[in-house]
Amino acid sequence: MRPGRLEAGEVRPLKEGRPIQGGGQVVRLAPRSGTAHLYDVNVQYEAPLTKVSADVAAPTAGPPQVATTAYRESWERTFGPRHAKALPN
Repeated sequence: MRPGRLEAGEVRPLKEGRPIQGGGQVVRLAPRSGTAHLYDVNVQYEAPLTKVSADVAAPTAGPPQVATTAYRESWERTFGPRHAKALPN
């Protein structure tokens, strides 16, 4: 229950290391005296709305992609660029 209105919502526990989805809130619920299943809501944190980028997409099968653009550029500076045709040893 919030001042001036009654709301219903999904309540999930926080998990360490997991992001709070954009638009979500961290709340503290206080039971309202004299009523069953009604709570006063105190918002502790409100997550900003963000767009999900391609880098933070839904998980896929297999290991994560860890080679960043900076990593690849450093590799090419160290070992030289890849060639389409393999050179003989």
